[in-house]
Amino acid sequence: GGRDLGEFFRQWVYSPGHPILRLSQTRDDAAGATIVTIEQVQPAEWPVFHFDTELLVTHGGEGTRVPVSVRGRTTTVRIPGTRVPDRTDLDPDGWLLYQPADAGGSAVPR
Repeated sequence: GGRDLGEFFRQWVYSPGHPILRLSQTRDDAAGATIVTIEQVQPAEWPVFHFDTELLVTHGGEGTRVPVSVRGRTTTVRIPGTRVPDRTDLDPDGWLLYQPADAGGSAVPR
């Protein structure tokens, strides 16, 4: 049997709008982690979208992909590591239909 695509169509075809995402990061030195927050800031009358994507976290030119499951208006991801990322990109392969919340795009530079 195939997958049930009902939720996909309800969310992406029959509902108004699209995700408008704001990406931010902070450092938790005590925990040795970078905290990345993904906020859905689209109008309240639009749905909160549920989707899976990735973050591409770059240190010194080398990237690590971190899977992310977004299920609410705010999603927080803890990325362990002793260094602050040079850059953090949401959906690095461009599969997700979304709008960045600001002109800064989907990347969080250091």
